[in-house]
Amino acid sequence: MKNVLFSAFLLYSVLQVLGKCPDDCKHRNFLYESFQCTPNCIGTDDCPTSYDCTSIYQHNDMCFYNGKYYKNDETIQDDTTWENCMGCSCTKDENNKTTFICYYADCAAPFPIDESCVYKYKLGQCCFAGVICPPFTKCLLEGEVFYEENGKFLHPKDNCTKCVCERNGCANGVIQCQKQYCRDLLFYQQDIKKMCAPFYNNVLYDCCPSQWICPNNTVVDVHTHRHNDSLCLFGDKFLKKKEKIYIDHEIGNIVCECKLPPYATCSLLVN
Repeated sequence: MKNVLFSAFLLYSVLQVLGKCPDDCKHRNFLYESFQCTPNCIGTDDCPTSYDCTSIYQHNDMCFYNGKYYKNDETIQDDTTWENCMGCSCTKDENNKTTFICYYADCAAPFPIDESCVYKYKLGQCCFAGVICPPFTKCLLEGEVFYEENGKFLHPKDNCTKCVCERNGCANGVIQCQKQYCRDLLFYQQDIKKMCAPFYNNVLYDCCPSQWICPNNTVVDVHTHRHNDSLCLFGDKFLKKKEKIYIDHEIGNIVCECKLPPYATCSLLVN
């Protein structure tokens, strides 16, 4: 009995130290979730104090996206790209660095339909998934009305979520929603591997960055950063939490701060 109690206490202690990192954590980071980085939870509020993103640059001769590695000339097989009508392949640039080349699919309608009907679209799919005709249904979400015939729409309060209104046999339809994770690894693979910093137009940092800010003439040994979970790395410069760097950039005066390692976070400097 004592052994059972001790084991239970030990398990409880481990949970207290490591944390549970719940989805509703106030410091949940959408970008790191998109990268499938591993949260490090040490605080008593079960919120990540940093993330382990070493998987991104573990194989420099391969591309990385959505938790998977891709060899040169290998094409991504992933719903997150197909949702946006994109196909992407891993390739090497003139400097022998791996990156993605993406193209967009053309979803021309294969057959005519009655002018009162519309093509139906589903989450996770690029092209139409059928045809719907009147009477159309409507859905309520966060006090707003959305219509079935309008197809996909952004969630009124969560900018990172796309939704559709679907029929369910009742007067009002049912809302189906899906997170739209950041695709930065498709377009900024090398900047991310060089420990550049995400730049946000939205100071709430609640969705995806608009671009990545890189320091000049940076040579980075990312392996050095693996044992510094409490620090951010901006290029080859380590930053303590809450430490800031000010940059005179072509888009304006920028401040980059170590908020949640390993990447710094940048935004326009507000006077």
